[in-house]
Amino acid sequence: TARVQAARRRRAVLAGAAAVLILAGGVLAGTHVGRNSSEPAHTGPFRVVEAGADFPEYSAGFKRLVVVSAPALERLKGTITVPTTPGRDLNVRMQCLPDTITDFDQRVGAQVTGPFGVTAKPPCGFTTTALASGQLGTAQGTSTPLNLNVFVNHAEFSPGAGPSFAGATITIGIYESVPWSAYPLPPRPAGLERSLDYAWTSPEDRKAFVLGPAAGEDPNAPRGATILTTKPGCCVTIEGRGPGRLKITINGKPFTGGGPTSPMDRDGWLQFFDFVHVSTTMETASFTQGSATPGKLRVVVTPEGFSGPDWRVVVGNQP
Repeated sequence: TARVQAARRRRAVLAGAAAVLILAGGVLAGTHVGRNSSEPAHTGPFRVVEAGADFPEYSAGFKRLVVVSAPALERLKGTITVPTTPGRDLNVRMQCLPDTITDFDQRVGAQVTGPFGVTAKPPCGFTTTALASGQLGTAQGTSTPLNLNVFVNHAEFSPGAGPSFAGATITIGIYESVPWSAYPLPPRPAGLERSLDYAWTSPEDRKAFVLGPAAGEDPNAPRGATILTTKPGCCVTIEGRGPGRLKITINGKPFTGGGPTSPMDRDGWLQFFDFVHVSTTMETASFTQGSATPGKLRVVVTPEGFSGPDWRVVVGNQP
C-alpha cells in the first residue's frame, strides 16, 4: 500500500474549457468558458466558474477541465459533461466555503460518478491535491458525462443544527492527467534551498539508510546502493520535493508504490510535478520475499528531469 503526504497551496488561474450542465427537472443553457457568449453566465443552482476559483489550472500532474459551483442546498443532483482526452485519468476536487463552517466534511457529502460507474467521494478543501478519494477512472472518449450528487448529511446532525448554510457554496473542479512530456513544470524558486519549509526532515528511524543527491551533485545521475537490514517492519520510502521523475528497482523488482500526488505512469516512472514534499512507502518484504538473502536490498535509482537535490530514498522503520 502507498502512503502519500502532500503540502497544500492555493493559486487561481484562468480557465479554458466547456461544459454542459443537465439538472434533474431541466436542462441548463451551456456556458462556454473562454469565449464571449450571449448565453447566461449561470442558470439554476449550478454555474461554470470562469476564472477557476481556487482550483489551479495545473497541479499534481493534472490539468483543470472545468469548475462548477452552487449554493449549499439540501441536495444537488445533475450531470456534468466535460471535454476529455481518451485514456487519461480523471480526478475531482471540492471546495466548501466559508471557512467559518469548520465541520463541512461532516455536514456535506458528495458523490461524483465517472466512467464504468467509478464513484469518487471528494472531501472539502483540497483544491491543489489529487487525492485517492477523488479518482474517477479513465476517460473513454472526447467527452465524458459525470453524475453529480451533493447532499447535506443528516445521519449525525439534526436539520438546522450547527452553523447556518446561508451564503455557503460548494465548488467542484474536474481534472484529467497530463503526460510528463506535456506538463508545464514550474520554475525553481530562488533561494529554495535556504527555506526551512523546503528542508528535508530527519527520518524518525535514526539508523535509517538514506540515498540521494547532495547539494552541488548532479541530481539526475543514476545511483545505487546495497543495504543490509534484518529489521521487522522495515520500509522503503521515496521522497520528492520538486519536479522530476524516478524509476526505482529493489532487488530487481520495480517500486510500484505511487500515489495520486506522485503518480506512477504506465512505464513505471514515479513522477513529481510541484515544489511540495511528497512521499510514498512500500514494505521491504515486497522485495525480499523468496530471496536467498532476505536481509539484503539492492536499490537502483534512475532519476530524470530534476533541477536540484529534490529526491531521496529512505530505508528504515516505517515512518
